[in-house]
This record gives sequence, C-alpha cells and structure tokens, in this order.
Amino acid sequence: MKKRRMIAALLSAALVLGIAPAIPASRASRAFGAEGTGVQGDSGLLWLVNYGHSVSKDYAASDMRTAAGSSVKMRAAAASALESMVKDLKNTGLSIRLNSGYRSYATQTYLFNTRLAARQKTGMSYEAAYAATRKFTAVPGTSEHQLGLAIDLSTDGTLTAAFGNTAQGKWLSANCWRYGFILRYRDEKYSQTQIGEEPWHFRYVGKPHAQIMYEKDWCLEEYIDWLKENGHISLTAGDMVYDVYRTAGDTSGYRDVIDRSSDNSGGVIVTTYHPADPMAYIRGHWSESSFAMLFGEEVPAVFGVIDPDRSITRGEFAALYAQQMENGKLPAAAQSPGSAGFSDVPRTDPYYSGITAAAAAGIMGGNGGRFRPEGFLTREEAAVAAAKCVKDDELQYLDYGDLGSISGWAFQSVQKLALHGIMKGSDGNFRPGAKLTWGEAAALLRSLEEYVGSADGGLQI
Repeated sequence: MKKRRMIAALLSAALVLGIAPAIPASRASRAFGAEGTGVQGDSGLLWLVNYGHSVSKDYAASDMRTAAGSSVKMRAAAASALESMVKDLKNTGLSIRLNSGYRSYATQTYLFNTRLAARQKTGMSYEAAYAATRKFTAVPGTSEHQLGLAIDLSTDGTLTAAFGNTAQGKWLSANCWRYGFILRYRDEKYSQTQIGEEPWHFRYVGKPHAQIMYEKDWCLEEYIDWLKENGHISLTAGDMVYDVYRTAGDTSGYRDVIDRSSDNSGGVIVTTYHPADPMAYIRGHWSESSFAMLFGEEVPAVFGVIDPDRSITRGEFAALYAQQMENGKLPAAAQSPGSAGFSDVPRTDPYYSGITAAAAAGIMGGNGGRFRPEGFLTREEAAVAAAKCVKDDELQYLDYGDLGSISGWAFQSVQKLALHGIMKGSDGNFRPGAKLTWGEAAALLRSLEEYVGSADGGLQI
C-alpha cells in the first residue's frame, strides 16, 4: 500500500510539472536530438521512432507547414503528399477529417499523463494503467507525431477501431502507399510495433518505401530489419528502378540519389532512382570498351546498374576480379593463397562468393578478421591487389607530382604497374588516396588481362 501511495504521489507531481514517464533504459536503445543524427543531408523520412528508438524532447523539424484546408501541421513533403491523397479521396465522393498531425514533446507528455491518470482513477494499478496507456498512446519521445510525419484521420473527429471498416478507412488502407504513406499500426504487427490497432494513423515514409512495405506486407520495423540483414532491395517502375541501400558507412559514392535518411537504428538508408538498363550509364563513357571486354553486352546481375563514375567498394572490386578469374581471364596471385573467412561478410552478402574467391586467391585480404566490403577502394589499394599478378621484380622510376603521398606499403606495387603500363596517373599525379571508380576499375582489369595474356606477360592461366 505504501509503495502504491508513493507511486501515485510521484505521478501527481509529474502531471503538475509536465514530466514525461521514463522509457526503460533497456528499451531506449537509441535517441537523437535537435541537432539531428549527424548524417549529411539526412531527410529523416525513415527515422524509426518507437518504444525502443526515441527522439529528444528538443527535436522539431524545420520544414513544418500547415496542410491546405486544415490547421494540421506536418513536414513539407508529408503535407504535400497528404493534400494529394485527401484530394483524390474526396474525388470519390467521400469526406475526411484531419485530426492530428505534428505534436510537440510537451503535448505528447500531457496526453500520455492525462490518459494514464484517468485509468488510475478507475482503480487500475500504475503498472496496469501504464501498459494500457502505452498500447495506444506513445510514450513521450517515441511518438511519430513529433516527427511531423504522422497524421490521424477520421470521419467525425473520433479515433476508434470502427474507422477501419468505413469506406474512407478502406480506401486509405488500400491506397495510402501511392502517396508515400503506410498504415502504421495493425494488430497483427503488434509484436514489432508495440502499439495496438490504429486504423486512423498513417505515417509518411515516401516512395518507394511505402509501396515496398505495402507489397511485402511489412511494418516499418520489419522493413528496416530486412535492410539490416540484406543491405539492399529494388523496386522496378516501368523502365526505371528504385534501389534502396542500407549502410553504416560512407554514402557519398551513390549516384542518382533521391533520398538519404538515417533509420535511427545505427544505419543510413540511401534511395536511388535510375534506368533499368544496366548499361545505360556505360554507353558513351570513356570506359565503355573496357566494360565490353569484361562483360560483353550483359552486366552480371549481381552488379545491377553500373555507374562508371561511381566509387567502387572493396566488395564490388573483389567480386569483379573473381568474376574475371572464373571466366579464365585473370589468375590467382603469385603469392600463397590467403584467408577466405571474414566476420563482416556473411553468406547473405551479395558479393560473398566473389570476396571469398578473391581472398582465397590471395588478391585481397582483410584486417583483424574483417574485410570492410562496403568500404571504398583507393587507387593505391587497387594497385596492390593488381600487382600481385605481376611476377617480375622490375620497378619503374616514378616522377609523379604527388609521389610523397603514396604509402610505403603500396609504393613498389605502383612502380610495377607503371613499368608495364597497367595503371597510370593523370595530369602528372597518381592520386593514391582517391577512391577508384568503376570505370577506372574496368580499365585496370582490362590492362591487367592484356598484360597477363601477352607473350611476355606475367602469370599464364
């Protein structure tokens, strides 16, 4: 009894002071504040905010505006999408009411504490009242409304489960994805969301994410978990393709990016939009002939659409080299085979077999049991890998203007490749620390293949 009185007293004080109930430390795994997530160009459209991933009480988006014909505020992109969705819904002869959009942390605190207190007044214990309140009212700091990306809709201003059975609720459930929204909380997804059925609550995530989640029947938690596990998903739209990547590393090497968003779960989701034709960017590029020698007219499916001006990752280069080994165009290294097992290259990695083959052949290795497949390959790292196929010990005198920038561990490799004309610099510089592009990688492997296949070349296959 004394414990209950103490809890009640603390709750009363919280209500007076406007203090939000705390999120248990074991569940509040990640939170970001008013300064954002630290991701350059972070749109925030895919921030996961739930009982385990919170937002600071100081967070407020800077692009908030009022949706036309209402007093509801949302982020600009979400407001525009909402206006289009409402317009099309009304064109079917149905009416709709916009109940609630953006809510501040303070407002969410008031709502939660008021509903919690009301349940306690009915005789519920604090623990039972808290659990019941949390099922339909987000704990302050875990509400999507604070993001400015959520909207509650109704026919008459009340929010009840019956809305899902109305003509408006059915239309929205079937069509919201077309406008970049998802029906966020459903009973069958409770184990993932920890929020009960709310047929009135729609979250803006943008295209193509809403369509993917709709077609896969995923909630936001499942979508992010899938990307964590697999790293990539595609959606074809006519002769164009959306590619969605999740990475914990550098996102600067992607082309045709239409969105970058932290997921508030340790990663960044990069969305690109490009032609479906894998050769679209290669045709007419200076490296076209090199790609033709490597691939012919068909790019291996594992590589997708190749942008020759995009930086190539270590995983991609390993897979590219391994593919040429498999085709009998390039050999293993002259040195003894290396290790083929890396803790950061699971079997589900699309380049697993290529990385494994390149490592086993002694072409590329890792450090501390890690390969860094998503890390971008520098020109001097590429030189070290390529030079392993050159059997002679003759070296070329180098006169690059940035000679002093070439690392000691790469110097002789650069000399070997320069001697045989396999890899050169430009404008008097080698640019050792620059990221190797896909076009440069294709030209390098083409030159290496020509050297290996020549009468006086290196290792013969």
